[in-house]
Amino acid sequence: MLAQASGQRSRPYPPEVLEWQRQVNSLFEQGNYQEAIRIQEKELAWTEQNLGPDHPDTAASLNNRTRSGVVTPLRRTARLM
Repeated sequence: MLAQASGQRSRPYPPEVLEWQRQVNSLFEQGNYQEAIRIQEKELAWTEQNLGPDHPDTAASLNNRTRSGVVTPLRRTARLM
């Protein structure tokens, strides 16, 4: 989710960005990691473009995307065991 930090207020997010967040959560729960990561990348691009690269929400989006790239192989491995 998008974070608020450092006293900066987040801008209102368009409905499609909020929907992307819901989709990512649902897709991860379903094990559809590639599609979830694709949508996370769209969200990250939106936050970078609209909020700037130094905004706390952009950092949160980047952190979520990075963690997904690490966690996804671990989840696949765990399912195989």
